[in-house]
Amino acid sequence: MDAHDLALSRSRTWALLGRLLLEGPTPGVAAWVAAVPALADTLVASDDDARAARHHAILGSEVFPYASAFLSDDGLLGGDVAGAVRARFAAAGFSARVSGVEPDHAGMICLCLAFLGEMEVEALDDGRDDVLARVRALQADVLGADVLPWFPALAVALERQGDPFYATVGALAVELAAAHDAAPSPVILPPPLDVLDEPKAGLATVARALLVPGRSGWFLSRADLIRLGRAVEVPPGFGPRWKMLEALLVGAVDHGRAREALAALTAEIGTWDEGFAGWEALGLPVSPWRERLAVTKGALQRLSEAAQA
Repeated sequence: MDAHDLALSRSRTWALLGRLLLEGPTPGVAAWVAAVPALADTLVASDDDARAARHHAILGSEVFPYASAFLSDDGLLGGDVAGAVRARFAAAGFSARVSGVEPDHAGMICLCLAFLGEMEVEALDDGRDDVLARVRALQADVLGADVLPWFPALAVALERQGDPFYATVGALAVELAAAHDAAPSPVILPPPLDVLDEPKAGLATVARALLVPGRSGWFLSRADLIRLGRAVEVPPGFGPRWKMLEALLVGAVDHGRAREALAALTAEIGTWDEGFAGWEALGLPVSPWRERLAVTKGALQRLSEAAQA
């Protein structure tokens, strides 16, 4: 495949992945999905409404596919992380807007790369080496700063939801990013979990800290918390995720199952670490995430020891 065809193929694939992350497998992309066996083979046959509902469940209610959700100090949307993505979009000349969606949504980042891919194709067609060099530099910036630092974590989070189609979407995005062979920017995560060093930290504080991906190394969805609660026969309650996790921890203590709950959380860390190890084998910069998981595992061990005292 020559440079033109490679750039065109990558651009179209980024466009497909972007639309799937933003909208799900709508009728408008049905032909594209059918042309990708890995996607077609995992798409459950259902009507359009059911597919839309599944997309909302996975990427609207369970996993928040925003760079700021994974990389910010507090795990909240927006802020400096989103601002940095917006600035790189402006530098690239990418100005697409989707109602209700911030620029650091994974789907928007994919669409930006599709846009840059189109520019690369045009530069190759026109023989504009100067434009080509600039476009490829912009691609490298977006890949290095907005994709490689957190798409592997997003892919693991999607895989944990038990939906083969969206797990495949996440994995394909990471594999395509790796195929560009762009040099990753240093992965700078927030300071690791240290809440147990606070003498008055209660279980609510612990729960909130465990749910900040950049500090803890993982993303626990509502479905994950429900699954963990069922495993130890302790209901996680309702409300926001930190409230669910707090209820699970408090309930485990009240029912004498604190060790079992902490063991289940530790096992979840092991599964996440295995997921990251797979991406590390491709040379992706996931070691900071694995280091955060190790810190979180140590914190859970300390909680388990305290529960036995």
